[in-house]
Amino acid sequence: VPLPDDAVWVPGQMAMSRDGRRVAIVTQRPVRDVVDFRLWTHDIGSGRGWQLVDGSGPEHVTYPAWSPDGSALVYFRDHKLGRLALASKVPVPLANAPDGRGTAWLDDDTVLYAPDAQGDIWRVRAQGGTPEAVLRRQAGDLGVKFPTAAGVGDLLYWAQRSTPEAGEIRVVRVGAPSTSRLLTQSSTAGVVVDDH
Repeated sequence: VPLPDDAVWVPGQMAMSRDGRRVAIVTQRPVRDVVDFRLWTHDIGSGRGWQLVDGSGPEHVTYPAWSPDGSALVYFRDHKLGRLALASKVPVPLANAPDGRGTAWLDDDTVLYAPDAQGDIWRVRAQGGTPEAVLRRQAGDLGVKFPTAAGVGDLLYWAQRSTPEAGEIRVVRVGAPSTSRLLTQSSTAGVVVDDH
């Protein structure tokens, strides 16, 4: 599917729905020094083009993630984590996130998110509530971010270390931070597809 007109995909800013039927991307206009981030969705195989769901202007939308049923998105917008149901297309703020770095919407209807680049991973109910830190940095971590659901109850995340090549992809049982274990060293975050 060609990108929307006059748009450039922002690398790393894409999410597939769990059933593989919907994709969300963030684009930027190819105009130097112009901030115009936009969030688009596309129903694969529908014959329709991209649907603009948020953005166009000074808003800075980033890091979308789909609800388990593919009917809604969470993402960062204007220094907040927000939720958007595709039926209404009305963004609902969930939590403060000054410099968001990744989201994951879990089966228990909670959202895990990294509110900034040098912090911890937090959890909030998808319908709103009081956020709580669920995964703190370990000794030597500069920040933990880019959470990804990795099967029932497990979370994949990236730990930033002293240098990019020293970064670590780890897996942890949600709610049991002591179970965190190293999968591999990596300068970038990981994703999970079919338990791999």
